[in-house]
Amino acid sequence: MKKYGAYLTILLFAALHISCSIDTDFLDFEPKPDPGKMVLLKVKEYKTNLPVADVWITTFYCNRYDNEFGTCTEKIEFSTCMTDLEGKSNCNFPERSFHRVLFEKPGYWLKQFDEIKNEYMIEPEAWIDIIFTTDKEYPENSTFFVTVDGENIYETSYFEANNISTERLTLFGNQENIIRWRLFESFNASSDLLNSGSITLNPDKFEILTYTLNY
Repeated sequence: MKKYGAYLTILLFAALHISCSIDTDFLDFEPKPDPGKMVLLKVKEYKTNLPVADVWITTFYCNRYDNEFGTCTEKIEFSTCMTDLEGKSNCNFPERSFHRVLFEKPGYWLKQFDEIKNEYMIEPEAWIDIIFTTDKEYPENSTFFVTVDGENIYETSYFEANNISTERLTLFGNQENIIRWRLFESFNASSDLLNSGSITLNPDKFEILTYTLNY
């Protein structure tokens, strides 16, 4: 019995030793955080190619993907940085599962990209105050659909015709803007079209324009 007892003691000690060794091995192989990679980038103004200072930059990585479509369902902020007077900044980008980089500055359109580059372009804003006037009667719920088309992107706004007198729209500075407006019977683009038109403008950056729209 003493002999078997000694064997049991040895087996128990070996089992505990193996268990401890396995736990330690698992700790050694835990995924390590993505350290990222530093990228020297420059931010320029669209059209003028001037450097843009004080741009707030945020990088994101994807933490979870949709199994069926592969789209990112959970993005997480990875790092932030800001451009200097020359429009330059050293920014840390995730090396794994990079999602996108976001550029923000007052007076400029919010811009995001899904690729890592050394140079990015952002577009300055301009504005127009549209004064709406009419001598016609329109249905109570008639709604304006107004689209501002820039050279790269567009923006659409919606507002009820009977509740407005003046509306400020944000334009794309330093480039041609086409403002297309349509007045529908209701907040539904498939309802009857009551009126429509377009305006073409070429505002400078940060310029504020005024236009009277008689509909």
